[in-house]
Amino acid sequence: MIETINALQVNITDNSNDNINAATPIGTLFPEIPITRFGTINDFDAVDFYRLTVDTPLNSGIALQNLTGNIDVAVLDNNGNLIASGNNLGASNEAFQAAFSTPGEYFINVFQTSPGIASDYELALFPANPNINTTDNGNVNTTDNDNSNNNPNTPTLLGTLVPEVPISQFATINDFDPVDFYRVTVNTPLTAGIALQNLTGNIDVAVLDSNGNLIASGNNLDASNEAFQAAFFTPGEYLINVFQTAPGISSNYELALFPASANIIPPAPPLPPVPLPSTPPIPPNPQPVNVSIDSFIDNTDEAVRNRENTAFVFKEDYLLNATANTPVTIDLISNNAPFDPLLEIYQIPQGSPLDSRQGQIIAANDNGGNDINNLDARIGPGVVSDIPGVSSELTLSPGFNYLLRVTYTELPLIGSFTLDAGVDNGFVGLTRVFLGNPVGDPIIGGDPSIL
Repeated sequence: MIETINALQVNITDNSNDNINAATPIGTLFPEIPITRFGTINDFDAVDFYRLTVDTPLNSGIALQNLTGNIDVAVLDNNGNLIASGNNLGASNEAFQAAFSTPGEYFINVFQTSPGIASDYELALFPANPNINTTDNGNVNTTDNDNSNNNPNTPTLLGTLVPEVPISQFATINDFDPVDFYRVTVNTPLTAGIALQNLTGNIDVAVLDSNGNLIASGNNLDASNEAFQAAFFTPGEYLINVFQTAPGISSNYELALFPASANIIPPAPPLPPVPLPSTPPIPPNPQPVNVSIDSFIDNTDEAVRNRENTAFVFKEDYLLNATANTPVTIDLISNNAPFDPLLEIYQIPQGSPLDSRQGQIIAANDNGGNDINNLDARIGPGVVSDIPGVSSELTLSPGFNYLLRVTYTELPLIGSFTLDAGVDNGFVGLTRVFLGNPVGDPIIGGDPSIL
């Protein structure tokens, strides 16, 4: 094993960290000190876990770059709950923000999105903490180098708009801080000039009321400065949003407000709409909906016990979602023979981790691998269970999550299979779950509005 330190840069070529309990430590996050790690993902090393320590709450940019294949990255807290993740397709680099709001230990998981994919990678962390300096020399001049205001619920306060007193704000927009929200207070109706200037890239600005409705915005192209008028008719709070127009664009900026007093006559309220005669909706014809997902059981996920065997077995998990109170059919069709897996469905309260230990089993079946149509297991209407004390019929109830688990005990692993999920009307979806966290985009069929 060869290690090279540059800032906090580490190279490692083994696969001893393919389990969250054996995560490789990469040190403590300190503001302005990047951490980089190089590795490889392939069929022989399908997942890498890293452990880092946070002593003081801070934000960090997370980048997965120099990729040659579609691998992904996720940030987890000490309980394995997902905090943030990348979702770019193909071999595109990943870049996103993660907020480490509580001191303690966190995990970063770099993983293969599907079998057969291989890629070298560089994992990079760019930690930063808030750094706000405010001066008042007739103007209000605020410098903000953090990204804590990238949510309309946590805007940076710029102060109160007072006629003839400009306000200015200097900051930066880039892939690690793609949006900034600011809050201003208006005590008396007035108008203000809004300027976004000293730009080096095509970023934009918009003025919103307290309900998030657009009042005014700039629309110049490229790195042209923005300048327009905004009318603040009603006393209260308003938001100003500076944002990236497309990924990859970066620019420093100065946001300037030039408030002026004016006799503003608020626009007349709109006339109430004339109600149209109502017509009863035409009930839709029931349309059967099915989705399929191809998968196989490997040894990358944790081992568990199933309902048939007290020995530890290998598993694959899926988040199942479907129209409530509608019978659901689940078929497992093997691509290899012999293959005799077990299907289990767990009902888990919403807000709890996607872990079978957080819920109760409500359906299961194992047809013994003897079906003439190569159907190895089925859960659905009219199916007789071969698991004592557990039904093989399934309907979903509101207020719960449902974990679909496939387990298999034989080695070597030859368990390539297809999962089919269907309802007679409505919608149904499957999402792969890895170590209690959804992985990738859900496969959804049908219309969720149909009941």
